[in-house]
Amino acid sequence: LSLARRRALLGGDHRDVAASLVALGMLRTAQADYVEAERLVRAGLQMGQRLLPPGDPFVGGATASLGQVMEERGDYDAAIPVLDSAVQLLSISDTASPALSTALSELANTHFYAGHFPISDSLNRRILVMDRAISGAAHPNVEDNLIPLGAIESESGHYAKAERYYRQGLDIMQAWYGPTHPETAAALIMIARVVVPQGRLEEAAELLHRGL
Repeated sequence: LSLARRRALLGGDHRDVAASLVALGMLRTAQADYVEAERLVRAGLQMGQRLLPPGDPFVGGATASLGQVMEERGDYDAAIPVLDSAVQLLSISDTASPALSTALSELANTHFYAGHFPISDSLNRRILVMDRAISGAAHPNVEDNLIPLGAIESESGHYAKAERYYRQGLDIMQAWYGPTHPETAAALIMIARVVVPQGRLEEAAELLHRGL
């Protein structure tokens, strides 16, 4: 509806029309309609590239959205260069912004899913510093960085290191959302997953019970 109205009001080529195309494409991504999602996001990106300079944040953001579509459908080799390009574009205007942090996070996640743990770890450490500067050390965005760092350690068999990251994340979630919020429950369950292979089964059971 928004796309149709913007086309009627603004014509075929307009920044707001491009934005609606990308937004609709990301909705289709959430619905797992990846073919239609890519078509829409590419159309919005190409329109933005025609109308706007390369340094415009919209172009970088739309490029990141295209990379996310590819990531979500599991095409990691194709997603990585697209997300690399998005990071470079978003770095033109600002070296620390929420949009750049989001693009870096998608890039880090894609490298993680592709099994490139050292690259993902390096990117997530960069994002952690950035998000602490943007949002403060106790913001849930920081927890979003701690979780993948913990996941990398867990996948590498370093369960004690993973637990330290997850417990930092739990502290943030409990302080921000309270002890009975689903986000706090998810953090408890993440800790339990790395406590089990450390042989602390009673503690893991207690954590899972609290999470449940």
